[in-house]
Amino acid sequence: MPMNRLIFLLVFFVIYFLLDYYVFVAIKHSYEDAAPIWRRFFTALYWSITALLIIGITLFIIIDPKEYLPLRTFLFAAFGILFFSKLFASLFVVIDDLRRGFTFLINLFPFIDDKFSVGRAKFISKTALIAGAIPITTMTFGIVSGAHDYRIRRRTIAFRSLPKAFDGIRIAQISDIHTGSFFNKTAVQGGVDLLVAEKPDLAFFTGDLVNNQSSEAKNYLDIFKQVKAPLGTYSVMGNHDYGDYYSWSSQAAKQKDIENLHAMHKYMGYDLLAESVIRSQGRRRGG
Repeated sequence: MPMNRLIFLLVFFVIYFLLDYYVFVAIKHSYEDAAPIWRRFFTALYWSITALLIIGITLFIIIDPKEYLPLRTFLFAAFGILFFSKLFASLFVVIDDLRRGFTFLINLFPFIDDKFSVGRAKFISKTALIAGAIPITTMTFGIVSGAHDYRIRRRTIAFRSLPKAFDGIRIAQISDIHTGSFFNKTAVQGGVDLLVAEKPDLAFFTGDLVNNQSSEAKNYLDIFKQVKAPLGTYSVMGNHDYGDYYSWSSQAAKQKDIENLHAMHKYMGYDLLAESVIRSQGRRRGG
């Protein structure tokens, strides 16, 4: 492992451990009245999750992204959910720590009595616990259900300058597919079937076929190839399609992946507008 990556890992783990410990100290008040065996169980559970997450992030960084793409996607999602949940919970603890610090300063004066009570500590720990559980629940539900929750939204567009030839034309738009987030091909097929059943005259795919790499889309090309329209199916590249959120071995490797995506659009029968412009410019220069 390169030295700069190793240093990054060590710094990251130290920061994450400090955040974890800070949250743990706060929420342990919520179960301190439980039996000793349950206190040990919850403590072991908390730190076991932390250990597994650290191992997971290490694997995320060192394993081959092409060979283990589904595993990397899962690890990234798990880390994001737990990290932001703990960060959200820590905000409540920070606010209360600031209040306690202010109270400590006030208590230096003998004529003021506003000591921090144990009951209030339990209340804050439970509040932080609930606050951390909200992102875990909502984000997990969003990832599990949202990746395959397909719906058709119909809109009627009317404006005076629209040529009469376009009256009644049906246009379908599909966007932000992010195939790297899929895990159920049957559900994806169902989503495409919904779109095809609309029988559009024109179809547009408006970017982000993948999260980071063209290899993510490989197993889904034949499904999205079914999106057809008599007046044409057109597409554009999205910001994720250019690989700007991935660490490439070289600029040439990144460019090669972009070219792979262009070829995938062609295979699916999508008229990629970026390439159409390039071809048009080439013809003008040749002429």
